[in-house]
Amino acid sequence: MRQFKLYNSIGKYYDLNSTESFFHDPEGLGFENDAEYERIGSQFLRTESGMKQPEPSGKIRFIDYKTYNEFSKFLQNQPLRLEYTAAGTYYMDVEVKKIKKTELEVMGLIVEIEFSGLGPWYLDLIKHMEDSSLMGKIYDYEYPYTYADSTQGIIRIDSDSEIESPLKITAIGPIYNLMYTHYLNGKVIATGKVNYDLPEGHRLQISSQMPYSIKELDNIGTEVNDLYQCSDFSTERFLWIKKGVNEIFFSHGGSEKIKVVAEALIYYDSV
Repeated sequence: MRQFKLYNSIGKYYDLNSTESFFHDPEGLGFENDAEYERIGSQFLRTESGMKQPEPSGKIRFIDYKTYNEFSKFLQNQPLRLEYTAAGTYYMDVEVKKIKKTELEVMGLIVEIEFSGLGPWYLDLIKHMEDSSLMGKIYDYEYPYTYADSTQGIIRIDSDSEIESPLKITAIGPIYNLMYTHYLNGKVIATGKVNYDLPEGHRLQISSQMPYSIKELDNIGTEVNDLYQCSDFSTERFLWIKKGVNEIFFSHGGSEKIKVVAEALIYYDSV
């Protein structure tokens, strides 16, 4: 059974599967190519190609005006995250483009809603980890995080998507000069290093999610330092998950155990 939910920017969610607010007649869940062609004689040569901005849409049946007004207040905190569950659960970051409201009738208040997608659909990934002694632990969160408890560790991520997907790495101090190497199907494709002495309890976050960032967070998650200039510019620094077996090897120059959190969103053209 397919289901839809919305999450707003302050962490609240709205269930669109209830009898009080039911989302139906969905459209725009697929993929549309945005290509340009140049005519050469009787043939056409493709000059540019890419994914057209997705615009998922549908209708919501509200039981009354009060329920619709509550939904309108929920939408005030954008951007939103649209959750779609059918053969798996997928997400898309969206903003509301248009709402068309009718009058309350016997069947309820029917509202047409259209979203502007801020990127493709993505899947929360289950990660697998091995530390240097093959004694890793796996902890389940809303985004499944993987922790490596050793001075060296490997996080493995398998992807079946043709689209490169962003990766957010969070290392928990104390860490001295974090180093990492990305292997794809056994071959090195990227490396990174951050020359910084991270104190205990603080976090070093390296993210290829937009906007790219390398920063230090304190123990409550507040940014305290922009560490971009501390990164090694002779390396790639930002990592992207590619189709195949991705293994990321971590180490640092200290003697303390290293704790690493990896968050990956696997992108898909269509769901």
